[in-house]
Amino acid sequence: MGIEMTVRLPCDLRYVATARLIAAESVKEAGAAGAPAEAFVGQVEDTARSCLAAAPGAPHVTMAVAREPGALVVTIDDHTVRLTL
Repeated sequence: MGIEMTVRLPCDLRYVATARLIAAESVKEAGAAGAPAEAFVGQVEDTARSCLAAAPGAPHVTMAVAREPGALVVTIDDHTVRLTL
C-alpha cells in the first residue's frame, strides 16, 4: 500500500516536531533506513522550521507525504524533499 497524507500544521514552531515525526514514521513505512533516511528526516524538519517561521501571519502550512515509484516525497507549502528508495 502506498503512503499518502496531507495535513495542515498551525504556524507555530512547536509543530516542527510533528513534521519530523510524520517524516520518520513515513520513512519506516516505506522500509527505508540508514544515513539517507536520517538525512531525509532532518531535511523535512529543517524545511518545516523554515516554512513555519516564514508564515507567522498565516493560519497554517500544508504538509503532504506521498510515495511515488522509487521515492518518498514530502512537500511543505512549495518546498519538496525527496528520498530515493
